[in-house]
Amino acid sequence: MKVSLIIPVYRVSAYLERCLMSVMNQDVEDIECLLIDDSSDDDSIHQAKALLTGYEGPLTFRCLRHPANRGLSAARNTGVEAAKGEYLFFLDGDDALTPGALNALLRTAARHPNVDIVQGNTLVEADSTLINSHSKPALNVDRLQYSLGRDLPAFTTQQPWLVNALLERKKIPVTSWNKLIRRSWFIENGLWFTEGLLHEDELWVFLAAANVSSLAFCRDITYVHYLRGGSIMRSQVDKSILSWFEIIKHMVDHLEVPPVALRRKVVLEVAFCNLVRIIKQGSQEEVAERLKHQRQLLQPLIDHPHPSNKLLEQWLLSWFNYPTWLLNILCRKHLKGLYLRSLSCYNT
Repeated sequence: MKVSLIIPVYRVSAYLERCLMSVMNQDVEDIECLLIDDSSDDDSIHQAKALLTGYEGPLTFRCLRHPANRGLSAARNTGVEAAKGEYLFFLDGDDALTPGALNALLRTAARHPNVDIVQGNTLVEADSTLINSHSKPALNVDRLQYSLGRDLPAFTTQQPWLVNALLERKKIPVTSWNKLIRRSWFIENGLWFTEGLLHEDELWVFLAAANVSSLAFCRDITYVHYLRGGSIMRSQVDKSILSWFEIIKHMVDHLEVPPVALRRKVVLEVAFCNLVRIIKQGSQEEVAERLKHQRQLLQPLIDHPHPSNKLLEQWLLSWFNYPTWLLNILCRKHLKGLYLRSLSCYNT
């Protein structure tokens, strides 16, 4: 088996047909597609089974079910455990493959035997919403926000470059999807997704960076990532903030893994972005408690400053001690760039 395609299925009934049709239209053999039903409470999995009825193409489909909802990370982990392919490929149920995507990725992998990761190229689209019987884009998007830069090598085994590129969060998308990932490498390095988190890919890439020894780039557009508009519920924002706390904690626990300075810079950026979320959401008491918790998470950086960035770090970390009224001012759109511009001076 060449590739195990892993699709978590949970509340994606409006999008799953598009996703599955893009898979069924792939013309490559020796591929399996694992649908992980995360105890979805809509008709997603029934819709999937109906679509697969009568399918006679070259792909093999399997459906696995969680008896209770466990989240995206758990669904992906279940898929990895059950996978028979040499390579893994994660596909979200509301996204889609482009025609010929798997062939393009496999051709790239064949040119570089035993490559750890093949990174595909991504196109971003806005999902349409129905307004007065007319389909209109739900929001404006940067269609190339995940696209690969022209200056990237076709293939590299230069580990310092790889680690920096993954941690810098600019050259290589901070995603697990649209990557052909060698399963044995994933397993040997214990790169299981942390369950119960939102934004799990942020932590996964941060941890995976230390273990990548080879990466190839496929410049064909292989994946369409759809963005949807709409209001975000308070409970979702709260869960997002709490998930970022967990991510920051895990990142701080791995600060001594080289390159240390770049990892500290990533933590400072992630923590500041979460600071902005905290300030914008919740009562005065909730904000105060969350700011206190985030300061506690960053205490190891305060106690052990980086020797090459000591003064800059002290100034950046001081933001997390400012009173709420001042943070409300500093976190406004035209001022929060001050922190990020200062962070760009961090010596890595």
